Amino acid sequence: MSQIIITILTCLCLTINHFAQDVTQPYGIHYIPSIMRPIKVSAKQHIVINVNNGHVLSEFLSKQKTYPASLTKLMTLYITFKLIKKGQISLDDTVIISAKSAHAQGATALLKPNSRHKLKDLVEAIAVASGNDASVAVAEHIAGSEQAFAHMMNQTAADMGMIHTHFENASGLPHKKHVSSAHDLAILARHIHHQQPELHPYLKQKWFKYNKVTQANRNRLLWHDPDTQGMKTGHTEDAGYCMAISSTKRNQTYISITLGSANEQDRLHANQDLINHAHTHFEHKTIDVQKPLARTRVWYGDKTSGIATLKQPLTVSIPRDDKTISKQIQLDREVFAPTPAGHPVGQLTILYHKTPIHSVPLVLSQALNTGSLWSRFVDLIHRSLASLLSLIIGHQTTKSTLQ
Repeated sequence: MSQIIITILTCLCLTINHFAQDVTQPYGIHYIPSIMRPIKVSAKQHIVINVNNGHVLSEFLSKQKTYPASLTKLMTLYITFKLIKKGQISLDDTVIISAKSAHAQGATALLKPNSRHKLKDLVEAIAVASGNDASVAVAEHIAGSEQAFAHMMNQTAADMGMIHTHFENASGLPHKKHVSSAHDLAILARHIHHQQPELHPYLKQKWFKYNKVTQANRNRLLWHDPDTQGMKTGHTEDAGYCMAISSTKRNQTYISITLGSANEQDRLHANQDLINHAHTHFEHKTIDVQKPLARTRVWYGDKTSGIATLKQPLTVSIPRDDKTISKQIQLDREVFAPTPAGHPVGQLTILYHKTPIHSVPLVLSQALNTGSLWSRFVDLIHRSLASLLSLIIGHQTTKSTLQ
């Protein structure tokens, strides 16, 4: 019996932990059908989002599992820079190229077996030349083997909420179990944007030179569109032509993902169309943290009220053709001094056609200090009388209802 109870409690804890992770995903993707304006592009799957709020502006079959090709390498690079930030590895590390990595099939950075390279050079080889050999070499350097690194990739994907994704290798070479989706890759790209700014320069680098051979980045938008901030391309026979793009226009950053285009030209045009659609057909309003949004009643403090603001800026995306938007503020009734700045005191909800599309906490803009003995005594009397009145009214209401 005790074993059964332990098993049930364990399952309950795992379930709670699972839902807690889902709720607290900081860089998830938000589907709000009422604000979306889908368009058709030359790709089997697509998605375009606003990076600041994660709102989906257009999508098609974005949660369908498919082969991600070399967009896989975004995860390889994400893990690499995550470990660099933790101090576990360094861009100055020397990496010895194994025979397995040197002979990796597909796109290559022309690495030789037993040659030695700085990790920084291999990062460039992955980001610019899409070198499968460099990807395997980095995976082995970090985890000892590509298989062990794939396990790290899958764990990271799970932590991000990439539920349609499973990795078998570090490069994106074809494997029937190696799958992802436009939705999941947008989550990964959004994490890179917010958490790994040091990676951005590599993803927008146009050229990679090694052993007297210069290779160009296959992301042609780096040449055609100055707003393009980089990302990654990919192609295999099964996956088709794939692309992830980050683009910033007028202080708004968008990410587009296309999978399964028929050729390079379709891939390029599909992403151009998605980015232009996001910029042209949507208005993106930002509420700053400095803006006072409401005043909340404060008890036992040196002030009778505190200013409620946002903890961080909030960007709201709405269609330009219909700006029916409103806000709803709900404040906590019981706020007591002393209370530090940043303490939650309510909730701001943004509504589009009376449908909630975004909800964020409101916090105190300044710390609240304890009031004088007399002011605290007055507040105590006020609260006591208010509680007594509430009890009397409640009793009368109950009595009337019973009759």
